[in-house]
Amino acid sequence: MRAISITFRCRNLKKMRQFYSRSLGWEVTDEGPTYCYLDTGGITIGLLATDPEAWDAPTGNATFLDVEIDDPVSVRSILAERGVELVREELTDAAIFMHVKDPEGNLISFFKTGTN
Repeated sequence: MRAISITFRCRNLKKMRQFYSRSLGWEVTDEGPTYCYLDTGGITIGLLATDPEAWDAPTGNATFLDVEIDDPVSVRSILAERGVELVREELTDAAIFMHVKDPEGNLISFFKTGTN
């Protein structure tokens, strides 16, 4: 068994699409008026428009996406060039973490292990 995709329900599909495609550089592979799929080079990210007034509307800050990286310096530079603010950076004995938030408040943690 293996996971192949994750879908974020979103209040503003256009903003979310722009963030994941332009700011993070992931390729849009399919889209329609209420959805968008992006190829991350591993797992597929799905974005699904949701009525902001619906009982199950997303509230952000509930989803945590981990993205393994090879070169933290390059990723930090790319994020800065694209206007993505780091909300927190951590260096532990095991890894470096760079945390950002998408337009709806979902946390994305870029990490590289073996920093010693």
